Amino acid sequence: AGYVNRGEVLEQAAVREVYEELGVAVRLTGLVGVYSERDEPVVLVVYAGEVQGGEPQPDGREVSEVRRFPLDGLPLDLAFPHDRRVLADWKRAVKAGSLVSRESGLKAHGARLKTHDSRLKTQDWRGT
Repeated sequence: AGYVNRGEVLEQAAVREVYEELGVAVRLTGLVGVYSERDEPVVLVVYAGEVQGGEPQPDGREVSEVRRFPLDGLPLDLAFPHDRRVLADWKRAVKAGSLVSRESGLKAHGARLKTHDSRLKTQDWRGT
C-alpha cells in the first residue's frame, strides 16, 4: 500500500509501490475494486498483478514477511478491517475470471511506467 506521487497515475503508483516494498516488478492484470469508508479520508484502489521475475522480498520497513497461500487458504487474521472485503472481492473476481482490465485506464493517460530506480527499465504497458 502507498500513495500516488504527483504526476503518477494510479497504475504507475501501484507498480512502483510493489517494487519499493517487495523488490519485484509486476504486471497489473486487473482492477479488484475501489474502497472508501465513512469518516475515513483514505480511498483504497486495489489491483491484481503478476510478478514478472524474481521472488518478493520484504523491505523490512513496511513489509516484514511474505508468504504464499492457496486461494481458499488465506488467513483471516488480517491487518486492516477492510482487508476481508478486498480479499473476498479478489477471490470472487479470480474465480469468475472477471477482473477489469487495466488497459483502459493506462491508455486514457498514455501512461508508461517510469521509475527512479536505475535497476528497472521503463516498461511499456500498452502492448500487453
